[in-house]
Amino acid sequence: MKKTLKKVSGRDSWKVAAGSGFRCYCPQGTTYAKLVRLFGAPSWTDSEDGKVQAQWVLVAADGSVATIYDYKEYGRSVHELKGDDWHIGGRVLPLAKGMDRELIEALHGHRIQRPNTAIEEVIALLTPAPKGVQK
Repeated sequence: MKKTLKKVSGRDSWKVAAGSGFRCYCPQGTTYAKLVRLFGAPSWTDSEDGKVQAQWVLVAADGSVATIYDYKEYGRSVHELKGDDWHIGGRVLPLAKGMDRELIEALHGHRIQRPNTAIEEVIALLTPAPKGVQK
C-alpha cells in the first residue's frame, strides 16, 4: 500500500483532530519506535491534562483524519508501550470504497464502526504482512 498520509503538527494538529475519537487499538507489534519510523516525530507531546504523552495527527488524500495516541498510560514511558497501549482515533465517516470491514474487524477481534480511509491506511501500515508476503 502506498502511503498517502500526511502528518499535521503544531497548532493546526489540534484543529484537524477536533471531533475525532477512539475507533480501535493498534495491532500487536506496534511500538513508539515503529510509529516514529512510519510517521516521524509525534504531532505533539504531553497533553495539558496529562492523559496523552504522544499523538500523531494524520490526514489521508481524501481528507479523512486518523490519530494515533496513548491514553492514560500513567507512569509508563512511551518507549514501553506496545500494541493495544496505542489507540487509533478518527471521525466516523461512510465506509470507504473498496474497504473490507470484515478484514479490519478480524485483525482486531472486535467491530469497528465505519472506519475512514486514514484509519484504514494506518492499520495497513502497522499490521505486519504474513510471512513470505511483501507489503
